Amino acid sequence: MKLIPLLALIVLIGCSRSSDDNQQIDNSAAVRQPYPELLPIEDTLVMDKPRLNENSENELDARAQRLRKRGVEFRQMATQ
Repeated sequence: MKLIPLLALIVLIGCSRSSDDNQQIDNSAAVRQPYPELLPIEDTLVMDKPRLNENSENELDARAQRLRKRGVEFRQMATQ
């Protein structure tokens, strides 16, 4: 029960304003910078190579088998 008041105090401290919050941020350097170049969405969504191919199912099955084997090895190490 002593934990609840402590947590409440931490939350209140985290939500309070510090003296640094009252200072204004100098945006003059940001205003002078040029606006970033916008890219067409069609160019940004193009993948270089396809993620799946005719061997994808076999590769995923092999990876799953390796992960299962590794899991068994980890469980055996934990029981030793």
